[in-house]
Amino acid sequence: PIVPPPDFARWERLVGGFLDAAAARFGADALARWWFEAWNEPNMPQFWRGGFDHYLALYRATARAAAAHGIRLGGPALAWFPEADGAGWMERFLRVLAAEPDLPC
Repeated sequence: PIVPPPDFARWERLVGGFLDAAAARFGADALARWWFEAWNEPNMPQFWRGGFDHYLALYRATARAAAAHGIRLGGPALAWFPEADGAGWMERFLRVLAAEPDLPC
């Protein structure tokens, strides 16, 4: 799917369930060494049909689920060319991080 989930709380539970299963299979220490991102290239319409605010909601929900496992979460992994507005997305994301210092990245 390339559209934002209709319910970000359900998304958070889905991510949490995935991380619970991964921790059970590979161990919490292994998960702590892995890197995760919330969504790849959300500034590309063929990969994400939501806007920036939808991406932030998805990122926040993913971050809440990841926090329970001490996951290293990054994002956004942006496509970088003029039509995709990668610079604009990154600038906005960095401003959000500055305004929300408890939001992990």
